[in-house]
Amino acid sequence: MLFTVHCPWGVQIGLTSNLRKDLAGEAKEVYDHGQLSRDFTYIDDTVAAIMAAMQVMPEGEPESGNFTPYTSSAPYQVFNIGHHRPVPLWDFIRSLENTLGRRAKLELKAMQQGDVYDTYASTE
Repeated sequence: MLFTVHCPWGVQIGLTSNLRKDLAGEAKEVYDHGQLSRDFTYIDDTVAAIMAAMQVMPEGEPESGNFTPYTSSAPYQVFNIGHHRPVPLWDFIRSLENTLGRRAKLELKAMQQGDVYDTYASTE
């Protein structure tokens, strides 16, 4: 599972749409009044983790009867790829404001249905 991957051109949709709105002087919606946090992971780190995982492909041993992710006839593994240090949404907003040299126009809203308060990768 990937967690909020960012690159020099933006963070998934979040950074790009927020930056566009800031530059246009438009208000951006801030859910749960900004009390959320997200785990941002740089794209180069994400690619390096995927490449490293591909080098250690589990092997299947169907004869053993011991079916784990490492020994099943269809071997698999699940990896959380992330920074494991969630950033408060307000820190994200203030960073954009500091970079642009102006305050953002914000429309504070209640928590969005189906959203979560915090996202971060458990990398242990």
